Amino acid sequence: MKYSLVISLYQPVHLPLNMHTEEQIKNIADALLSSFLPKDANETELTFHFTIPPNQSYKVWYKRKKAIWSFEKFEADKK
Repeated sequence: MKYSLVISLYQPVHLPLNMHTEEQIKNIADALLSSFLPKDANETELTFHFTIPPNQSYKVWYKRKKAIWSFEKFEADKK
């Protein structure tokens, strides 16, 4: 009978304290979205910035398809 030994080199990934996951950023942006909706009904894209205390800011992009605004992407503001 043969046996093999597998050693895992996996180490958990820890985000820096000031970085957030895409899901967290999307959820916050979705909660803020209604405050940034354009008055012009013909607009199909929008962007806005927000800050998560103490000092991490993000820019987010949304696109509208029919009447639904969808989160597209984000980028962390450079310090």
